[in-house]
Amino acid sequence: MLALPAQLHAFWRRLTNRWRDDGQSAATAEEIAFHVDMLTRDNLAAGMTPRDARSAAIRRFGNRARTGEDSRDAWGVRALEIVVQDVRYAARTLSHDPRFTLTLILTLAVGIGATVATFAAVNGVLLRSLPVRDQSRLLVLATGHRSGPHASVGVALNFGDLRDFAAQSRALGAVAGVPPVVGTVPPFTAYDGDRSVSLAIMEVTGNFFQVLGMRAARGRMLTADDDARGAAPVLVLSDIAWHREFGGRPDIVGRAIHLGTKAFTVVGVAPPAFSYPGHSDAWMSFATMMRSYGHDPGPGDGWFDVIARLRPGATAVQARHEFTAFLQRLKLPNGGDSASRRGIVTSYSEAITGDIRPPLVILSVAVALLLVITCTNVAGLVLGKGLARTGEMAVRSALGASRGRIIAHLMIENVLLGVAGGTAGTLVAWLALRITIALAPSGLERFDQIRFDGSALAFALLLTVGVILAFGLVPARAAASAQLDARLRRSSRAVGSRSVALRARGALVVVQLALALVVLAGGGLLVRSLARVQHVSFGFRADHLLFLIITEARGGGEGSAAEARHTMVMNELAERLPSVPGIMSATVTWIVPFSVLEGANGYTEHFDREGQTIDEGMQSPIAGEDIASDSYFTTLGIPIVRGRYFGAVDDPPSPEVAVVSQSFASVAWPGQDPLGKRFRAVNPEGGVGAWRTVVGIAGDTRYRDVTAVQPMIYIPVRQSGPGAIMAVRTKVPPLSVLPGIRNTLAGLDQGYSVDHAYAINDLLDVALARPRFLAAVLSALSACAVLLAAVGLFGVLAAVVRQRAHEIGVRMALGATPAAVRALVFRQAVVLASAGLMIGLTVALLSTRVLRAQLFDVSPTDPVTLVATAVGLLVIAGLAAYLPARRATRIDPISVLRAE
Repeated sequence: MLALPAQLHAFWRRLTNRWRDDGQSAATAEEIAFHVDMLTRDNLAAGMTPRDARSAAIRRFGNRARTGEDSRDAWGVRALEIVVQDVRYAARTLSHDPRFTLTLILTLAVGIGATVATFAAVNGVLLRSLPVRDQSRLLVLATGHRSGPHASVGVALNFGDLRDFAAQSRALGAVAGVPPVVGTVPPFTAYDGDRSVSLAIMEVTGNFFQVLGMRAARGRMLTADDDARGAAPVLVLSDIAWHREFGGRPDIVGRAIHLGTKAFTVVGVAPPAFSYPGHSDAWMSFATMMRSYGHDPGPGDGWFDVIARLRPGATAVQARHEFTAFLQRLKLPNGGDSASRRGIVTSYSEAITGDIRPPLVILSVAVALLLVITCTNVAGLVLGKGLARTGEMAVRSALGASRGRIIAHLMIENVLLGVAGGTAGTLVAWLALRITIALAPSGLERFDQIRFDGSALAFALLLTVGVILAFGLVPARAAASAQLDARLRRSSRAVGSRSVALRARGALVVVQLALALVVLAGGGLLVRSLARVQHVSFGFRADHLLFLIITEARGGGEGSAAEARHTMVMNELAERLPSVPGIMSATVTWIVPFSVLEGANGYTEHFDREGQTIDEGMQSPIAGEDIASDSYFTTLGIPIVRGRYFGAVDDPPSPEVAVVSQSFASVAWPGQDPLGKRFRAVNPEGGVGAWRTVVGIAGDTRYRDVTAVQPMIYIPVRQSGPGAIMAVRTKVPPLSVLPGIRNTLAGLDQGYSVDHAYAINDLLDVALARPRFLAAVLSALSACAVLLAAVGLFGVLAAVVRQRAHEIGVRMALGATPAAVRALVFRQAVVLASAGLMIGLTVALLSTRVLRAQLFDVSPTDPVTLVATAVGLLVIAGLAAYLPARRATRIDPISVLRAE
């Protein structure tokens, strides 16, 4: 039997005796206390004092018992009423404290919203199945070189080697070829009737889609038959290109697309979410493409990485060993060492996601920390609310409410809060996803697959339930387990119970501050890194530059005559453009800055010096290669440190020459004069280029990559032939001269046009888009973490002020000044903040190392960032302590002492 107060216990005896006299079953003490508790809560909600509410409930219950209204037969119906009353009472209780309720709901909304949005992103990019069959058994194989630290990846098998490897492999059941791609495939201008379309076209082996196990969304995919002699020239469009360039028209299958003078028939559309490799817009058979231009593919043609499917029972390790053994058996021309080659195996899913995986993992960790901060913050708020309701819990316990009943009621309140917070969090997640997708840079792999769907809603529901259990159960148990007599008498045991609860809240705040510092430090490092990148010297004048992609309309012809025509047009255009108003100079080149169109490396080579073997040359760093006309260095503003520019003497009959960058010279000929030295390009397959003599040393640039200086080789355009890109230095805003350029080109040759135009600032924005995006998202998460930690600290300090109100009143009565009272509160804030900062700094020093690959010119343990983060968090803690400290100075000593 429950221990009841004497008055209620006597009433229980009289009531049960009366029921026995009436022939009814005796009620238990628990049942009586339960009903009295319900009636007391109704009276409290009506505005009665606790004493009057209890007395009225006892009288009312006695009347009901005498009339038989609450007999045991009616208690089953009453149970449903009790649940409804619990919900209504919980809603009224929460509405009476709107600040607490709103703070808790917003806290949940931030934590749940950020977590659900991140889950939707990770699910769309990394977890959602790709439109292929049994993707776990798909592998991508490439070749590398063991020599030196700069292993080359992407120089792969030719057409004949690919066919031989497919025949010899035992671990792989199906093998196809795909050209090595780093970054994004550059677009090509094609024609749909008289209308030009931009397509990034990939030339694969015909069985490419069969190996993937992919079905067409419309029409059919390429097959092995499309490689056969006499096969019609066909291509398959991506779903994105179908909608972007052709408006999703239903008659796309069978439509002719002209590439140069050749027509290719669209035979199918790939399923949505597929653009491998390099955001391809279309795929065609490599063999058929070569035959359409009059060349039957031979064994030595083409370069391919391998995409293959494992046989049942085979492993990726077996495939790598088998591939490496095959590579090392190959005989290479020019004395190349095949024994140093190795196979590199990547899962298909990793090849698809590329370099977006590390940033998503970093964001996932940051959001997980934010969720922990949210749970600890909410638990602290609920625990503090429980301290403020000690009197209510005491009355209910005095009336006989069991511990389970109190826990159940508190959990109903938590469920209401959780449902409201989860609903708000779902809306926050939906909005955050919309904003993130809108602001995300183009080219992020599979970002088009991010959506707020049923899986995100299910995750939000599970997360809400988990958070309710995490933040509600423990505080509810703690509130229900405190000693009844200590509550009623406000004895030292009650004070001790409050002190324990406050220490628990303080510990939660320390955890919040520590985790907030870790997230804030990560965001600070990325922002500092981004600032360094944006203010770095590029080594060339990055202003008033315009880059044009010049393409030839269909019907221009092929072969040597077409090449001669192209050379004439590009060189003549470079000479005429300086006469256009607003243009200072122009030059032809191979790539645009920051490798926006040609992937991460563009044209790159290993090299060897005179006296070295090819294998020794393969130990050299990869060097970028570009062509340069006489005006190249002056147009781009790249200084020539020593030697000379290119000139008219560097024509085809003359010896091959080159200008090299300072970093190239220091690596190739350390401590020597590089002028007059000779070198040549080499590759792992044994291929070699012509010997070139160094005639000039140029300054280093970040032309290829904003984050790194790459050794560069410049060769004269007269000895190589021009590319399709024109760089123009202007005196006015770059894009404003575009009409004059188009008119000049039209007057020179009607068959050529400006396909794309890029101002230098636009190219820089593209290059910095990913680091800016990651820094912005992590900074937003950092702001949320800091805000939640500040709210938690504010709640603890406010509770401290309430608990120590009597002490503060006595101090003020004895002459304590407001400054001394404020110092008392601030001292508590400093203790909590210092503990959190020390733990957070320790964790940050260990955890921020995972950001190393995302940072530029900033150490993961950068002391400036960590100290600034700690100081900033300490300032925020001080601001959070200001209001409780101010409230403490307004305590009326007389009122407090009277209340005691």
